[in-house]
Amino acid sequence: MSAVNAMGLPPSGFKPDHYLRVYEQLFEPIRTGPIAFLELGVLTGGSLKCWESYFPAGRIAGIDLNVPAAEFGERVRVYAGSQNDIELLSRVAAEVAPDGFDVIIDDCAHIGALAKASFWHLFENHLKPGGLYCIEDWGTGYWPTWPDGRELVVEPDSERRMPSHDAGMVGFIKQLIDEVHIDAVREGFYEPPPRQSKFASMKLYAGLAIVRKVEA
Repeated sequence: MSAVNAMGLPPSGFKPDHYLRVYEQLFEPIRTGPIAFLELGVLTGGSLKCWESYFPAGRIAGIDLNVPAAEFGERVRVYAGSQNDIELLSRVAAEVAPDGFDVIIDDCAHIGALAKASFWHLFENHLKPGGLYCIEDWGTGYWPTWPDGRELVVEPDSERRMPSHDAGMVGFIKQLIDEVHIDAVREGFYEPPPRQSKFASMKLYAGLAIVRKVEA
């Protein structure tokens, strides 16, 4: 069964189909449980209504600069504010998920500095061990029309550097890759050895990054 049909989603406009196929595989095992779910960036609220339906026992929270006019059930709460407002993020977590979120999706500004600020605050403080943090549309970093994006230009390598995007969403994703491998060389190459990675795994797809937090 396709992710679009399984989630009962409209045929277009919600999420790219390949995102939904990934989400179906990740979320189906926890779909009917009493999970806590947060989405950064909800626009008109259509995505929240879909998540409300897909997670029948879930507590759903959304954050956007403007609260949408859509109506939701009592399990859904929507907050107005910016994704890098740390105090707001902590308040939302305290009210909706005091024990931590099971799933967080960032579909907000798609600007590297903002995405990084919300990621590390939520990941460190408000994502459960084993929880999933999903970063959507990081490919905007390759758009020259995006605020912090730039066109992919093949530059010649040097002995010490293989140039590419050092900032924006692509640069942020590269920093997360560093975190994946922070403990990859623990066999006596460094003294003292690096700390353990905070990521159990990180998977990259076209425009979509999925990070799973280590278990406690």
